[in-house]
Amino acid sequence: MLKLPVVVALAGLLASGVLAACGTDGEDAITVSESPAASTSSAEAATVSTEVVDDGAETTTTAAPEDAPLVVEQGMTSGLNSIGTRHTSVGAVLTNPNTHVAAYGVDVVFNLKDAAGTVIDTDSAMVNYIPAGGRRIIAPLQIGFDIPAEPASVEVVAIVGDFAEDNGPEGNPAIFSMPEQELTVLSATLQPDTFGTYVVGQVSNPGTEVAKFSSIDCALRAGGVIVGGVSGGISDSIVPGGTISFKASPGHYPANTDAVECQIHSSF
Repeated sequence: MLKLPVVVALAGLLASGVLAACGTDGEDAITVSESPAASTSSAEAATVSTEVVDDGAETTTTAAPEDAPLVVEQGMTSGLNSIGTRHTSVGAVLTNPNTHVAAYGVDVVFNLKDAAGTVIDTDSAMVNYIPAGGRRIIAPLQIGFDIPAEPASVEVVAIVGDFAEDNGPEGNPAIFSMPEQELTVLSATLQPDTFGTYVVGQVSNPGTEVAKFSSIDCALRAGGVIVGGVSGGISDSIVPGGTISFKASPGHYPANTDAVECQIHSSF
């Protein structure tokens, strides 16, 4: 059965928080948590019941656990460059707390809001697959560029197309998805140069096919908190077992960034 749980997360400037929503009695129930740790628990344990049948034998029935909503961690920064152009950096990490099902066909919407709560810019992305118990880094390709108002917060909305048995990226026939392979990020770091600061690193292909059309998503952190993100692409092919270097621009580089985490996926 197709399920459409919705997760909404709000983050203030240079901070992150969690706000999750899931269906209860046919209506959306929204829970706000100030501590991300309070929202990262796994789905409820399966219910076990024992029944005695007519012949005196006992049968044990285990009910399937409920599908918990995705946990969203996010953050942003925004600022003006030397000629007064605004650049904004946004990043998010989606965690699937369910160990019994994967999340397929996840639509992600990023909304920048001003101090009054008005949406001033929007971008969206699609995540084909988040494995059971897994996580996915995601960043908008471009958001908050040269907008007149200063963003005060970012809202991240994640809508899961279906929670289903984890059969890999192409394992759910109910959801159309492109084939993809997660590549191995060997290193990722920030590197300044004449024209700005970039995320550079190395990535290898652990698969058996040539990796093409690879996408880069990175989360920038300061003191463990997400302060921005990077989205980009790799046009070079990566042969099976091969390693190449990559380079992506974060657009707006938060000066206090002390850690970079990247994921790279390839469509074959």
